[in-house]
Formats: sequence, C-alpha cells, structure tokens
Amino acid sequence: SQQSFCIEFNRKALIDLFYVFNNKNDYYYGPVLYAENDLKKTTDNITKKIIDEIISQYSNIVLEEIENIFEIYSSPEMKKQSKKVLHYFYSLIKQHGHYCEHEYRFTLQNNKSPSFRIRKGLFVPYLEIPFEPEKIISKIILGPNNCGDFAITNLEFFLKELNLSHIKVEKSKMRIR
Repeated sequence: SQQSFCIEFNRKALIDLFYVFNNKNDYYYGPVLYAENDLKKTTDNITKKIIDEIISQYSNIVLEEIENIFEIYSSPEMKKQSKKVLHYFYSLIKQHGHYCEHEYRFTLQNNKSPSFRIRKGLFVPYLEIPFEPEKIISKIILGPNNCGDFAITNLEFFLKELNLSHIKVEKSKMRIR
C-alpha cells in the first residue's frame, strides 16, 4: 500500500509569496476548471466555463468599458493579451475526475533558471521557491491508505519537532477503492 498526503496551503500567503518571487511581475492564478469528458469533445463546455469565469471575475470592468471593447479588441496589443489570457485559462483546465481536489493553480512565467530532478528516468525542471512553512501550510490530510491514528500521532510529533505544531493534521474522509 502507498501512503499519500494532501497539503492545504494558505492561498493569500501563496499569492503574496509568488508575487515577490516573480519580481513583482504579474502572474496567473485561479481555480481549476474541470472538463466533463475528453477535452476534444467538450470544447463548448470548457469555453462556456471560461466565459462564465471571466464574466464573474471581471464583470464590473467589462460593464464600465463596454463602449471601448470593440475598438480595443482590434489592436495588435489586445490580440497579444487575448492569446495570453487563453493560455492562462488553458493551464487551469483539468479532467473532471479530479473535481474533488478543488485545485487552485498558479502559473508563473519568468527568466529564472530551473533546477532539475529525475523522476521515472526523466529530467523534470522545477523552480526552487524559498518559503516559510509556518506561513504557507495550513493543513495536512493523510490519505486513506495511511496507518490510521498512529500515522496522525507520528505526523503531529514530526511537526512539533519542526516547530510547526500549529499545522492541523487530519485523516482523509475518502474511502479506499
């Protein structure tokens, strides 16, 4: 059996951390949109979700600027920005089967050199982002395969030794298949 952990982060603290890490440049973040089926079959559904998300997030701006939208949209700069927005939303789409994760993603684009690790024989690039766990991590959830209350007790002891005892620990409510 394989142990699994889910780490819950403080969203506001992550937003601030990534903003500073990205040299105070813009970056993208938001809730993941879960496609009902295969992405090729649900393009209309995904498009509808993206439009709904844009409307819900930016309705005030759109209502104030409605007269200028058609003029602005035809400019080359606006076309470039529209392409960036589409890439952003594409990075927030995931298969529907993962809906229970209620995932929130961050997409940073910068010129920092990545580090590499090897996973299953492949080089995987990643960015090292220094952070203070006591400000970022809010909860750790143990997967259903972990060893019950004993696993919780040991994890709480481990966190206490790291001066992170304020982090909540709980067992997943998901059942084992």
